[in-house]
Amino acid sequence: MHWDPWPPYVPVAERRARARRAMNRLRKQGRTIEPVTIEGRRITHTFWGDAWCEHLMGFASLANRLERGRTYVRNGSVCHLEIDTGTVRALVMGNELYQVELGVKPLAKARWAAIRRRCAGDVGSLMDLLQGRLSAAVMGVVTDRDAGLFPAPQEFRPQCSCPDYVDVCKHVAAVFYAVGARLDTRPELLFRLRGVDHLALVDDDADAVAALTARGGGARLDEADLADVFGIELAGDEDAQAPGGDTATTRGRGTRARRAAGAGRGGKARGRKARPRAAPADRAEPVAGGGRGTSLPDPVEARHVRALRERLGISRAELARLLDMSAAAVGVWERRVEPLALQPASRDALERVWRMSRAAARRALRRR
Repeated sequence: MHWDPWPPYVPVAERRARARRAMNRLRKQGRTIEPVTIEGRRITHTFWGDAWCEHLMGFASLANRLERGRTYVRNGSVCHLEIDTGTVRALVMGNELYQVELGVKPLAKARWAAIRRRCAGDVGSLMDLLQGRLSAAVMGVVTDRDAGLFPAPQEFRPQCSCPDYVDVCKHVAAVFYAVGARLDTRPELLFRLRGVDHLALVDDDADAVAALTARGGGARLDEADLADVFGIELAGDEDAQAPGGDTATTRGRGTRARRAAGAGRGGKARGRKARPRAAPADRAEPVAGGGRGTSLPDPVEARHVRALRERLGISRAELARLLDMSAAAVGVWERRVEPLALQPASRDALERVWRMSRAAARRALRRR
């Protein structure tokens, strides 16, 4: 008797029904399922998704195999896809439910350092990064075929539980395309996949941004936009206290009044000589940096943010991930001379992290 190792063909409608039942079972077990849904004929629609697919199709060793997965990803066979550091895990419904794992080598440190150098110093690109967008110039750097973030074919290690033992079966090919579709909406996952933090692209410029907001000089950026980016009210805040006790608004009105009075007396201001602005008092008392059962100080100051990071043993980029904001914004907080006039959402996020233990912070970072 001839034994056929291949199961009989299953129509697409039946595969979809099986996929729904299988995913419902996994959801009942507590699994979070993230399917890949393709709308229309095009698999990708943005620069990130298109660039991922075009990069892979540019390699002959992959291009002749990837086409096998286009139909699979279009008809919804990729039931679940998760992208983590160095790994893509997926569930693909074929004749059966197959497990696909796509290993990716981490990005070399020297290569990442070169990318950071090429992206540094561009204020426009910095703001795009802070707001979740990347300029065309920065995207051109990180998607460079030879020196960018996208992996080469030899950096992939694909595995599939199906009986087709070629390196890139149709289920693996479907996952390749599914990654491109996911990057359409979450391009930061490309950085996570390569083991680097996209917020590090702005870390190098954090000092410059902090100086810009402190001095108010150089390039004039809209204060409302900056307040949203950094999670604090900047110079325009009526309640922000200026050094010496006056509010910024009152200080501005007083300066204009003195100038007007001086102009009325021949253009020279008279009266007592202005005393030099007092330097902020040196606060030497230790700061605990929060913990379970403690409350966030009011007002919050830069030293509290620094103490929190020290207590949790985390970097600026890691604290930014816990707060769902940028590392540059955390850098602005840590360099702020005045108390932080936190926006409500930023204060709630900082309050949540303030009460975390070091172990809880590490668990939260692993989930992100």
